[in-house]
Amino acid sequence: MHFANIFVNTGYVGFPILDAMYGPEGIVYGNLKVQKMVTKNTYMHPNEEDVYRAYGGAGSILPVKDNDIIDIGNRPLKIIFIPGHTPGSIAVLDINSRVLISGDSVQDGNIFMFRKHRNLSLYIESLKKLSMYTHEFNIIYPSHGSFPVYPELITSLIEGAEQIINGTAEGKVADMFGTQVMLYKYPYAGFLCDIPEGKK
Repeated sequence: MHFANIFVNTGYVGFPILDAMYGPEGIVYGNLKVQKMVTKNTYMHPNEEDVYRAYGGAGSILPVKDNDIIDIGNRPLKIIFIPGHTPGSIAVLDINSRVLISGDSVQDGNIFMFRKHRNLSLYIESLKKLSMYTHEFNIIYPSHGSFPVYPELITSLIEGAEQIINGTAEGKVADMFGTQVMLYKYPYAGFLCDIPEGKK
């Protein structure tokens, strides 16, 4: 049995059988501050380590890559590499439970796609890849927004992101942490993006 956290996008996911700071009583989701984590080992994609360390992340990194299986006894977890929201974004497929833990990449809240390390084109490609796995899960546990969400949201997110890329999406300027961003709001989710050059 492993005792570690799994770093999913910009949040942490701690399973009941893993040793997370917030205890073994349940699954922990959301934007937990890196510096608050006390575990010695954290699974993450190597592309995420620089940001993790920059925000005070400590301990050993247990690198994961696409299609790795983390064996935690009777609960195998499959890693699906889905960069775009961040360079090392992953989703974790709880194979036996048919649950996808999506982190920030698949949610019905506002998805951060502004500032450095974000890539909307790569995000679209990652979601298209993730859509090829929808026969393997019935439900999605995101880090933000409604809980749970369902696989059909992936198709909607692809369509919305493609509209932003091709310039047909309507956005409005919003303030996020003192930064002016463009909010593209859809009935199913929102995207917070850098303001296009022509609209600054």
